[in-house]
Amino acid sequence: MNKWSRRKFFGTSLKGTAGLFTISILPLGLAACNKSDTPKDLSSMANLGRLSELEKGEFPKKAAYKVKIKDAWVTQEQEGFLFT
Repeated sequence: MNKWSRRKFFGTSLKGTAGLFTISILPLGLAACNKSDTPKDLSSMANLGRLSELEKGEFPKKAAYKVKIKDAWVTQEQEGFLFT
């Protein structure tokens, strides 16, 4: 049976943790380097109106919205509100 010293255990644990962190952060780094000119899908973003109109009046102001969200074969219309 091999005996591990405390130093070897912590060194191996640190290397494993650093490796897992690197593997988990790698897709994020690659996505940041991607310079594709493909348009982004903005269909699920809600239009609240002009910013100048939202800035008028008293605050907080309730702003209602409707948005259509397409997910694979299903299209849903959602309504909601937020306070500006």
